[in-house]
Amino acid sequence: MTKKSSLPSISILTITLNPNPQVFKKVLESIKNQDYPKYLIEHIIVDGGSKKNTISFLKKYGCKLIIKSELREQSEARRVFAVKEARNEIVLWLESDNSLSHNESLRELVQPFMDDNKIFSTFTLHYGINKEMKVLDRYCALLGVSDPVAFYLNKADRETWLTNTYEKGKIIKRRSNYDTVEFNKSNLPTVGDNGFLTRRKVLLKANISFESYLHIDIYVDLLKLGYKRFGVVKKVNIEHDIGKGILNLVRRRVLYVKRYSLSKYINHRRYAVFDFNSSKDVVNLLKYIFYTVTFIQPLFLSTRGFLKIRDTAWFLHPFMCWLFLIYYLRFTSFSLLKLKLSKKL
Repeated sequence: MTKKSSLPSISILTITLNPNPQVFKKVLESIKNQDYPKYLIEHIIVDGGSKKNTISFLKKYGCKLIIKSELREQSEARRVFAVKEARNEIVLWLESDNSLSHNESLRELVQPFMDDNKIFSTFTLHYGINKEMKVLDRYCALLGVSDPVAFYLNKADRETWLTNTYEKGKIIKRRSNYDTVEFNKSNLPTVGDNGFLTRRKVLLKANISFESYLHIDIYVDLLKLGYKRFGVVKKVNIEHDIGKGILNLVRRRVLYVKRYSLSKYINHRRYAVFDFNSSKDVVNLLKYIFYTVTFIQPLFLSTRGFLKIRDTAWFLHPFMCWLFLIYYLRFTSFSLLKLKLSKKL
């Protein structure tokens, strides 16, 4: 076991706005139960103006609470305050719906930093899954992402539970407890949130500003500076509570695209989940549409997954592919129509 004196200090950063108290308490308990020196951990929460009784229980967990009501609808901008307030060596983004699945999670997640100075960020191979989770949460964990479009674009940061090794980017080395991988701009997945750890000194070299801070784009900034090596940890997971239901998830995803891809932020974006100028993205998107319409591949994936891990949540996949296709097509059509009308006016 690693000596305590050699462990790096961690700043856990959380962005909140009316979080589910029951879920958030589970997150905080998972931090409290970590086999990690408490003096090496600080937990900073930047809230967008939640109801008072929603976050009143934070005091007993020793969290530092910063309220930014003026940034209620700008969660990414609130991250800037969190990053600049952090004082420890490693920054961990742990949202109010992310919990650490094991009391050794922090030890496992920091080990790659200690082994390899070139590794500047770590994350888990999988999202955690257990039988007590809702079916939607289990499906997203099994798939490794909450959006099947990102899955077919090969942009999901986590792997599906069909594999026990990381399959994206350039694999530098495989170990029993983590894989070392390097990315470039063309193969970078949707990194930076839901349990990502990053060296704070490195993170501060990115474009940390209210106008341009987006958690994925920050890593494009760092790639340009030569920081490209990640550690993908295998033995522990981050459990992600998706929320209120399937339709709520789809609407939130569409809202995210609208807010950060079709607004003032577009001028500051450095990363695109889907890039029209990328032949690979275009081909993968067409594959997703074909697979969804013909139904066969999503059903095959569900069946294959079920044979490995006997969970009926796998069979949500064909339905989720259809639902996201319908909502994204509807949203895209409406946006194009709105753009045409604005040009005529």
